Amino acid sequence: MRRVAPAALVLLFASACGTSPAARPSALDGYRVVYRVVDAKADARSTATEIVEVRRPYDGRVETRTDGQTTTGRITSREHFWQLGDDGELRFGVLRPPGGPTRDASIAALRDAVAAGRAIDGGSDVVLGRRCSWFAYSEPAPKPLSRPTARSRVESCVDATGIVLREVWTLDGAPARILEAVEVDARAPSKKRFLESKDPASTKVTTPKGAELVETQTIVRDVERGQVQTPFAFKAPKGWKRDRVALVGNIAGQGARPTQFLSQTYLRDDDLVVVETGSSPQFAPPWATDEGTRTAIGVGEGRLVFGVDRVEVRVLSAIGYARVIAPSRAIAMSFVKGLSA
Repeated sequence: MRRVAPAALVLLFASACGTSPAARPSALDGYRVVYRVVDAKADARSTATEIVEVRRPYDGRVETRTDGQTTTGRITSREHFWQLGDDGELRFGVLRPPGGPTRDASIAALRDAVAAGRAIDGGSDVVLGRRCSWFAYSEPAPKPLSRPTARSRVESCVDATGIVLREVWTLDGAPARILEAVEVDARAPSKKRFLESKDPASTKVTTPKGAELVETQTIVRDVERGQVQTPFAFKAPKGWKRDRVALVGNIAGQGARPTQFLSQTYLRDDDLVVVETGSSPQFAPPWATDEGTRTAIGVGEGRLVFGVDRVEVRVLSAIGYARVIAPSRAIAMSFVKGLSA
């Protein structure tokens, strides 16, 4: 496809409406994308290269490069988070709460957000020979999705496998950040790219105090099944396999109150679902209780919250809180049915 000048990207969402529909969601083990990123704000205009690598269900690597040199980055694997510094040096690593790649997208979640009125469908387009669907919403990830406003609007073109191909963030009517894929490799990168064999406790890093600072806010410990009790019982839907169980303590919870929850991951092929259940009714959830749309839940008050890469069902009841994080609304709701007091 003809390369489009960054200034013209903000017009693509409107012009794409009415084109051929994008393909249905399809599975992909992983990918590597090179982006040209333009900071278009008048007081800070600059251009950089961003490289995003994903190996589902857990692994993600994001590197920002200027003049060919890595200036910052982050890596997630099944168990760890790593911070990168200049030239890709390892600044520090920590045990991470259960979760997916550091940056990914879900076409199913975005379409669910449109159906719920939390995002706008803008037709389809073709970028680098790959058909993608345009979506518009208010704030960039990881903010929950809501309809765009006169002040802030994000337009993102995502293909059927969940690869973001173009994205424009407009503030007060002017483009603030423009992201355009210039190279796509639809193959899963090597596991070595995500440092899966490394342990932060025994790996040489340049800023070990960074790990200490993170752990003053969030403490993660892997535990055995049944080792930690919560007020909720849970049974996963058929076909899903439990993969990781961890106890997470969040010092900076809602209203600066500490909280603690059991977090479990479930896999089906490359699909990942995270189920969090509060350890005790005395703990507040680590998320805002008024976000999202109310929905009927058998064990308490439920709210649906949509993201670029997820659908969350958040539950509040007299016995505590729970949250299901899934790649689509249908999967999330099937897991919520397994929650009981």
